[in-house]
Amino acid sequence: MLVNDLRSAKNGHDSMIIRDDAVSEIFGYLILMGIVVLGISIILLSGAYVIPDSKETAQFNTVEQAFTVGDSRMSKARFSTSIFQETPFEFGDGTVFVNGTEDDSYIAIYGADQKLIHRCALGTVKYVGDNGEIAYQGGGVWVKYPNGGTIMRSPPDFNYNGVTLTLPITRIDGNTSIAVNGGGAVMLDASSPDGVITPIYPGIKGMNPVPQNYSINITIKSDYYSAWADYINERTSAIAVTDPSKKIVNVSLKTGIPLQNKLAIDGFTTEAMDTDDPTPIEVFILNLTGRNPGNCYTLTYCVPDIDGAEPDPQLYIIVTRLNGKIKDEAGVPVNENKNYGVIEFKYIDKANGIEEVFANCTEYQRQEFREDSLYIDMLNQSYVLNYHSTNPTVTWGTDQANFDTGLVIGYDDSSDIMPGGSKTLHDITQHYLWLMAKQYPDDGPDYDIAEKKISGLPGGPTGNNNFKFNPDESRVFIKYRSGQDIKYLYITEGVLKVGLSSKTGSMQS
Repeated sequence: MLVNDLRSAKNGHDSMIIRDDAVSEIFGYLILMGIVVLGISIILLSGAYVIPDSKETAQFNTVEQAFTVGDSRMSKARFSTSIFQETPFEFGDGTVFVNGTEDDSYIAIYGADQKLIHRCALGTVKYVGDNGEIAYQGGGVWVKYPNGGTIMRSPPDFNYNGVTLTLPITRIDGNTSIAVNGGGAVMLDASSPDGVITPIYPGIKGMNPVPQNYSINITIKSDYYSAWADYINERTSAIAVTDPSKKIVNVSLKTGIPLQNKLAIDGFTTEAMDTDDPTPIEVFILNLTGRNPGNCYTLTYCVPDIDGAEPDPQLYIIVTRLNGKIKDEAGVPVNENKNYGVIEFKYIDKANGIEEVFANCTEYQRQEFREDSLYIDMLNQSYVLNYHSTNPTVTWGTDQANFDTGLVIGYDDSSDIMPGGSKTLHDITQHYLWLMAKQYPDDGPDYDIAEKKISGLPGGPTGNNNFKFNPDESRVFIKYRSGQDIKYLYITEGVLKVGLSSKTGSMQS
């Protein structure tokens, strides 16, 4: 108080002393008020855009729900001879289209040698608004967003469980459109004009079960092709491939390869082998004869060059019939029996530095009265082949601590095979044919006669003996389980006539 009196006297007038913390409180209050006012302004300005956008989104969702309900009602009309379905739709601003032409969408089914089984327009009923489009097509409901992305809201009539493909095709008949403004309503009228469900397959185009070594190829053209592909890949046992430039989905199903009973010189295929099963081979027999009774001969199978390049990985299957006195692996004479032979498997994966060789000399069966014959059941459980490579195997085991790189989960073992180990001929045949099919997942490799003898057995036979077996009599028999084994196909077609009208307007068709 004394200090204040002295300051007042010095200045010649009364004055108030303003403290620093009081000034801070005033400025803080002003800043807070500014922030509040600014926030209110932003909300008011942006609200004009947020509220209409939310309204449009809600209307779009309402249309989606209406199409989902309409899907079931149109299905009733499609499969009925008398039901006439009316479905009301509440819309925001937009346009509703009905297009029953192939320019809009179609489905085509082909059989063997791309012979056409059936082709027709699918047709589409769709609503197009600012938030995208919603469509009924092929028995399903689809959504397409402004960025081009598409999703499925209700599944189409395409069902494949790995054995049976069912296609109850719904073909939209109509060509009309109607614009809607300001939350108007549109009535969709659907009926099956003649009430006829036309059977396509089985019928004059083919019968069930589908013949073996037969392909069923399906092509679907649609603005919603990517969503079609997602549905087929995720919800069925089929595999769909898209062609975005043509807005097309392609599906190829095969009936599997029947028992191959062929001349050995013609080779064999492992196309479409079921690699989900590590023992897919059901039959594999080599029944060989020689050109001359006194000759040794060798048959070597391998994967032929692919587009002029040596395949990698590669598998050699080598069978040699020995004639006369033979020696075992230690060089000790065995006997004079002519029923002995050598069988070898040589797997080479250059990219991963892998070479695995199994081989042995064993007494085999032969045809009666044919000294030069060699009959081998490649799935024989009693024949044993020894492992001859210097490093442990890589492709058999799953134990990382036991020389396994994890390249492939092997057949029936938890660890790889050490040098000097052995496996049965059955296990070796199953493993390496399965392994090669797994390494070539698109088609599965073919096997042809090798141009020269490739021996993996130390001290084994040498020279080119491939063409000393009798090419006119020697045969190969092989059968395996297929990974694309469609057995039954059912296709029907029904026409759904669709028109549009407003609640107060007249029917447009």
